[in-house]
Amino acid sequence: MSLDSLYPYAGDHAIQNAVFAVEFDSSLSQSQLKDVQKAASKAFGHELSDIQNQQLMTINFGNFGPGNQQVKAAPQPGGFLMQRPAGFGGGSTRTLTVNPDSCIVIVKDYTRWESIKADIDRYLDVVLVAVNKTSTPVKAIGLQYTDIFNWKADPQELVMAEAFEVGNPYVVPNVLAANGPMLWHSHHGYFLDRTEPLAYRQLDNINVSRIEAAGGHSIQVLTSHRAELAKPLWKIGKEHRHFISEIQESLHGANKEILRSLFSKELRDKIKLD
Repeated sequence: MSLDSLYPYAGDHAIQNAVFAVEFDSSLSQSQLKDVQKAASKAFGHELSDIQNQQLMTINFGNFGPGNQQVKAAPQPGGFLMQRPAGFGGGSTRTLTVNPDSCIVIVKDYTRWESIKADIDRYLDVVLVAVNKTSTPVKAIGLQYTDIFNWKADPQELVMAEAFEVGNPYVVPNVLAANGPMLWHSHHGYFLDRTEPLAYRQLDNINVSRIEAAGGHSIQVLTSHRAELAKPLWKIGKEHRHFISEIQESLHGANKEILRSLFSKELRDKIKLD
């Protein structure tokens, strides 16, 4: 039995979405967020044209004496969101969100790393230069992928030992040895200490699942990587952005190595991973 009926999400690759994140060491004020939004809107508002203000919700439970039970919700400004519309009611293909504690870019139109990374660099060059003017350092960099493979045949015929490398270090053996359409989830996480280009502790999380999907079963792989800097990065202007970019490159390389160990050769060939 081959994997002819197992289809990568995007045809020539399986990436449903990729998430790029930069976390700040302290929270931005509302006036600082407005300055960042002004810079971002000027730089790429024509591209990410759907701009929305975000709100944080503060809950005040009040007094709990007799007759005083009450819950009050007070919305507060919580940053902004910029999206690239997909057109014809198809949602968004790119979303950039800046809140008091982080900048997050969600990419749903992933093609190749080089082209996507170039766009991420453009976005972060503007956002982080504006954040740098507030004397707010960066404390962590994140990268996350969601890969989907859809099985378009009888679920009974999907053999896990053909999709995954037997003996790989990320999935427990019993799920690969199981017969029949058993649904399962496997989570594995660990820390690694890195020294280049800056000292940081890397957290890798690998979540692998066989799930029910419309019309059959799917394999979902969510790989998440977070690099927490040993010392906050205070200088995050264009001249120091290469530190963040290099760490993103390293996380991307680590992600590919994990998938190479995880997937069987047949599945790697489907997405040209090698």
